[in-house]
Amino acid sequence: MSILNERIKQRRLALNLTLLYVAEQLGVKEATVQRYESGDIKNIKHETIAQLAEILDCSPAYLMESAFLYLKL
Repeated sequence: MSILNERIKQRRLALNLTLLYVAEQLGVKEATVQRYESGDIKNIKHETIAQLAEILDCSPAYLMESAFLYLKL
């Protein structure tokens, strides 16, 4: 599982959002979002990542990059 997959799931759970809710917001099936989270879908379109970031109240960069880049020192 990649950072992107983990972050999608972590943010969704942190916001208490269901797979169904995220899927409806994206206009895809619930199974598709589950496949994003599990890593079964490896190449998520940039537009989809941007939409996910909006739904999950974070930046696209946060979803895709290592957490240490966002720590305030």
